[in-house]
Amino acid sequence: MFIFPPNVHKIGLAVSGGADSAVMMHYAQNFQDKIDFTVLTIDHKLRAESATEVLMVQNDAKKYGFKCHILSLNSDNIPPHGIQNYARKMRYDILSQTARQYGLDMVCIAHHRDDIYETLLSRLLHNSGMTGLSPMRPFFYHQGVWFHRPMLNITRDDIKIYAGQHHLNVIHDPSTLSEKYERTHIRAYLNHHSDLKLSLQNLYNKTKALYYLNLSEMNDFISHHVILSPYGYVVIPKIPFLNQNIHIQQEILRYSADFVTGTPYSTISHIPDKNMTLSGAYFHVTKDFISVFRENRNLPCPVPIKYGYNILYDNRFIISAPMTGTLSLMAQNDLNIPVFCKKLLPCFKADSGKIYHYDDLKVTYQPQSLESFNSNPILHHKFLYQ
Repeated sequence: MFIFPPNVHKIGLAVSGGADSAVMMHYAQNFQDKIDFTVLTIDHKLRAESATEVLMVQNDAKKYGFKCHILSLNSDNIPPHGIQNYARKMRYDILSQTARQYGLDMVCIAHHRDDIYETLLSRLLHNSGMTGLSPMRPFFYHQGVWFHRPMLNITRDDIKIYAGQHHLNVIHDPSTLSEKYERTHIRAYLNHHSDLKLSLQNLYNKTKALYYLNLSEMNDFISHHVILSPYGYVVIPKIPFLNQNIHIQQEILRYSADFVTGTPYSTISHIPDKNMTLSGAYFHVTKDFISVFRENRNLPCPVPIKYGYNILYDNRFIISAPMTGTLSLMAQNDLNIPVFCKKLLPCFKADSGKIYHYDDLKVTYQPQSLESFNSNPILHHKFLYQ
């Protein structure tokens, strides 16, 4: 049916207990001799039944010989609107956090081909650009963790057949049938217009090919022209930048915003011709350059950290504590960097009172919304970020 990436030895399986993830978990037994699987199941606390459902997943995981961790989302901060988008973001965040905690190489999620069609049709209805029209990439990067979708070539009908043949325990989430969600209407429409799926698949293939072509051109431009500073800012020379087509310009700006904020951007449609801020990124425009910085707001709180521990700070800095103390942001005026950055660098204050500034610390600048600019050692492929 499908395979898992070679040379990846510790994989997390994100399992809700629905038919798609139940099939993924069951089928993974075929790879147990080569891969150490850990099942990750989440209690979203959005339905009374969810506590029982994660126990069902845990029982099946143990039956198959897999380790299993039950993760819980905080239900106190659920917004009154946009619950599904909120839950999706929280789900990826907690999966990334857990994967880092247990040293997993990758987390697999059970999106399938029908998910591509539904997402693509939704993006069309909302006038998405090229990024939106090439959804569901096989690999993407989130908060320092690779995610993989191994089942994108499998249809919902394939999954139902497999689940029936193997008598799998399948959890049915009633929210998937709720008419208050757009996705429910899109799914019903596609079920009655199956011929549209072929057109959507063709459109998806073409936009994906064009998207990766643009990524390749963006990669080449950044390699030759752009400064990606380990102090957390980007400098783009205007003349070669403005000579690129509009789609490449948008991708360069999107990557730059990802780089300085550690937060993934879906798209940036406006090319700045003057100073502006956009969702946490500050674009400083001069005659010769466009510089991009993290905006000086919504800064992280001070964080206590023990000696020898690593911490991800501000979604951008991986810091190893030289001793027990507290991490915070502090102005560091002695550095020869743009003034916009000087107050946005981490500083460490030991319990003894000694101050360690940025250059005194063991720091890796690694924005957690995207892959390292160098080739990934697992996948051997550049720019498979979302």
